[in-house]
Amino acid sequence: MLSPAIDRACAIDAPPVVRVAVNEAKLVDLPSGTRRIILGAPLVVRAQRLSDGRHAVLTGTAFGETNMVVLDGAGVVLQEQRVRVDAQVGAGPVVQRGSERMTYSCTDQCQPLLQLGDGAPSKDIGSQILSRSNGAAGASAVAKDNRNKITGKDGAL
Repeated sequence: MLSPAIDRACAIDAPPVVRVAVNEAKLVDLPSGTRRIILGAPLVVRAQRLSDGRHAVLTGTAFGETNMVVLDGAGVVLQEQRVRVDAQVGAGPVVQRGSERMTYSCTDQCQPLLQLGDGAPSKDIGSQILSRSNGAAGASAVAKDNRNKITGKDGAL
């Protein structure tokens, strides 16, 4: 804190901060006429504009802070915001063993919780999730291919 006057002046000029938790999504309003969203650090947060054109979903992907600039069709800045990605609220206990860390979710029983910064056990969990997700996507593609063979490419019987 420098002085109350300087703090007030900085607060007036500072763009608003949108807070998103890592691994969570947040819905934000966009000004009318939005055509493009630019993220300063897309590794920290992802943005997906919804089909209504009035909203976007921000998903926290890593801890940190960046900015989001919203442009219209002519490239005029309509909005600029800071985006801060923090840890999930209510993440369970953290077990630290030397340099290895593991986060748990404890409701009825404790289960490992996939969190950034966790050690080897979370990497194994991450690979299991990815493998399961890829397996489901592959099964879906095979089912679609089989359906196309039965019905014909246009879907008609």
